[in-house]
Amino acid sequence: MVGAVIAAIGGVVSAAAASPASRAVLPAPNGRIAYVHSDGTQDDIFTINPDGSRRLNVTNDPADQFDPAYSPRAKRIVYEARDASGDFEIFTIKANGGGRQQLTDNTADDGEATYSPNGKRIVYVSNQTGNFEIFTMRADGGGRRQVTDTTVDEFDPAWSPNGKRIAYEASDGTDQEIFTINPDGGSRRQVTDNTTNDFEPGWSPRQKRIVYVSEDGTDDEIFTIRPDGGGRQQVTDNTVNDDDPAWSPNGLRIAYDSSDATDREIFTIRPDGGARRRVTDNTTDDSEPYWGVRVP
Repeated sequence: MVGAVIAAIGGVVSAAAASPASRAVLPAPNGRIAYVHSDGTQDDIFTINPDGSRRLNVTNDPADQFDPAYSPRAKRIVYEARDASGDFEIFTIKANGGGRQQLTDNTADDGEATYSPNGKRIVYVSNQTGNFEIFTMRADGGGRRQVTDTTVDEFDPAWSPNGKRIAYEASDGTDQEIFTINPDGGSRRQVTDNTTNDFEPGWSPRQKRIVYVSEDGTDDEIFTIRPDGGGRQQVTDNTVNDDDPAWSPNGLRIAYDSSDATDREIFTIRPDGGARRRVTDNTTDDSEPYWGVRVP
């Protein structure tokens, strides 16, 4: 997700060690959707059922919060927020609120965090070395490892379900494209290669496809593609910006945010572009959805 870290720095917005082993939690039954809700004065993390019921305010903090992502078992949510010094840091909180923990604490901007499939590590972006690079750390905030080391900014990292690759966006010299890389920084591969900006990648549960956003020249639309760069398919096709796609745990739907007549709302859609459904419906902005597994 292109969140507050990029917006704060003015990046592109249309808007380690061996790979952690997965405990094969995906595909899995669909649970709740975490997202950012703005009441006009503050951005907080909320969760909601996919049918739009049982909305819950998870955070209630004077600072704005962005980019929520569930842990593999949906027990906690990782997100970014400004700390007292004014920069962005990474926090986690229980999925029903409470138990807030700060993971990073430095003078850089850290954000766009997501968990590894086994929940032991978190991938995120930070500009602590100058430009934005991808790092991983333990789920308790220790054991930081740098993944990328380039002269361009990297954003929106997303761990593959088997824990062996990380998808992300970066400039190829002319525009933003989707890449994948090993968690130890090796074997970088370019997935998309065109003349438009591609960003906000996310893996399907069986990791056969990557969902992402592409600028079609007039607005942002959602596409999917194979990790080898083939089989590109368009999911949304309209005249508004569709952003922040997140695959459902069972792989049958994709959550995203889009503009209605007045503001941003959360929707879901099939990967083939059919059966679009609205999740939120109010007069303020809802964005950056992340779909968790169903808690037993």
